[in-house]
Amino acid sequence: MTARVSSRSASARSSVLFTRSSHAPLIREWGSGWRSLPATVTTSMHGKTILVVEDHEDTRRALSRVLQRKGFDVTAAGSVAAAMEQFSINCPDLMICDIGLSDGTGWDLRDKLHKQGPVRAIAVSGYGMDHDLRRSRDAGFIEHLTKPINISNLEHMIATTLTSAPR
Repeated sequence: MTARVSSRSASARSSVLFTRSSHAPLIREWGSGWRSLPATVTTSMHGKTILVVEDHEDTRRALSRVLQRKGFDVTAAGSVAAAMEQFSINCPDLMICDIGLSDGTGWDLRDKLHKQGPVRAIAVSGYGMDHDLRRSRDAGFIEHLTKPINISNLEHMIATTLTSAPR
């Protein structure tokens, strides 16, 4: 899946209208030149459990697949309710959570889960303003990654988060 950007202008003196396809990818795959983690780090992460919470099915599936290829044991949920259930069943090492969910927010989910015990969590969202990052930090997320997801950046955030103390 690729993003499409188009432009049009009535004349050389008029403004240009740019449009972006609504089917643009929310996850960018690895590409040449992107850095990789050292083998010792990736080996220590192999088999760790991650709960992916994302209400957009294609994004949830793609992110889960990428993480599984990296050696993680992944479960996924599409809502706050499903994430609560999956978390209690699987007790994952890490939660990667969208902020805007169909039945609540990732911030609320993180708060509910924290009442059950410490949770390592990374926020992944289209919301990327300073106040959104601050709200994620205040909610206890260790990292906040703005979509579209750069897998290399996410991989480094996962390594950092898994070696930090749960909050």
